[in-house]
Amino acid sequence: MNNLRKIAAGSLAAVLAFSMAACGSSNASSDGTGESTGKAVTVNEKSAKATSLADFGTMEDLEKAAKEEGALNVIALPHDWSNYGEVIEGFKKKYPEIKVTELNPKFAGTVALNGKPAEAGAAFNGYLMANQLAGGDINNLQPGLDFFKKLKEAGNLTTVDVTNGTIDSGQTGVVFDWTYNQASYKKELKDKGVNWRYKTFPKAQVVSYYNQAINKDAPHPAAARLWEEYLYTADAQNLWFKGGANPVLLDSMKEGGTIDQATLKDAITIEGEPVSYTNDDSTRITEWLQNNWDKTIGN
Repeated sequence: MNNLRKIAAGSLAAVLAFSMAACGSSNASSDGTGESTGKAVTVNEKSAKATSLADFGTMEDLEKAAKEEGALNVIALPHDWSNYGEVIEGFKKKYPEIKVTELNPKFAGTVALNGKPAEAGAAFNGYLMANQLAGGDINNLQPGLDFFKKLKEAGNLTTVDVTNGTIDSGQTGVVFDWTYNQASYKKELKDKGVNWRYKTFPKAQVVSYYNQAINKDAPHPAAARLWEEYLYTADAQNLWFKGGANPVLLDSMKEGGTIDQATLKDAITIEGEPVSYTNDDSTRITEWLQNNWDKTIGN
């Protein structure tokens, strides 16, 4: 009996509960400093209905109208996609009168980690996922903090603990959480008419493993050992898989033809080399978060 065999609990998922467009108009006004005031603005109907440059007159007329608006919101444009980082910077330099915000106001106050990174496992791993996407790794944690600081300054970050209720109410509309939690949210919210969607990112699939063990003083040692053996049967592994986790025997079950094909069809599975960490890494990262999260982001 090997009581250290492991079960993959599932890669961490970044979640979007709705479809997103690449560019949108703002529903908040600028106060002259380029910061959003949160006030409603009156959209110029001529600009909103324009279908070609001719509707503005000339390029100079379009530039004038855009500068009068003073703000642009763009989303879903990672800087390493087709050099979007330099494209955005080029626009900013050419039109410094226009404040470019790369976070959509429709997400105001709804982006959530499930807890605080230094205290909750889901939030800890959610931080690592965001950190990877921001250009960091388990040895370079600052990019993630900069990302969440930016979210907070834009008014998009919330510290509310995530539940089905907060998702259903719209209080948490974008959530970093485990795939198995996401699968549960999706299933339970479907009956309420909420189309909850989630995904992972190949370069930022953070994976944590649960150790299985038997208490040496177990009052029913044979039953405890039978339980452990059952957990590594195809039946139990497929049930975990159905629940949104990635069972540790997934690859061998695929090869052996014992994986549940219906679950596999729609499942999010680990692609390539996942992001993982040792116990020493976990201690070091937790200490770093304890020293930096609250003073940068707050409670």
